[in-house]
Amino acid sequence: MDAAIPPPTPELAELVSILGETDTRELARTFLCDTPHLLADLSAPPATTEEASPGQLAAHSLKSTARLVGALTLATQAAALEIHLATAGAAPTPRELTAIRAEFARVHTLMARFAGL
Repeated sequence: MDAAIPPPTPELAELVSILGETDTRELARTFLCDTPHLLADLSAPPATTEEASPGQLAAHSLKSTARLVGALTLATQAAALEIHLATAGAAPTPRELTAIRAEFARVHTLMARFAGL
């Protein structure tokens, strides 16, 4: 892995100063590898009880982890979807899913070299 590749976001740069470069790269790698599973869970059927649906939980996790690594547009999209799923009780729209997937693809491209992928 090329240590000369700088963190692609200010949030990751701050994490490097706190966690160190190796752990921050591992965190970015984990984010990039785990997010496709969250994206798949976004399409889960809405909850039929008072509990949060798998889609809501995935949107919440995506919002938090995206914010942590500095993928702020993705975090904003996930937050909006989380609210939509919680209040509408419906599945995400194809437009919402397409936008989130496209933004993750952009983020993946931005972070992959730093993460060593």
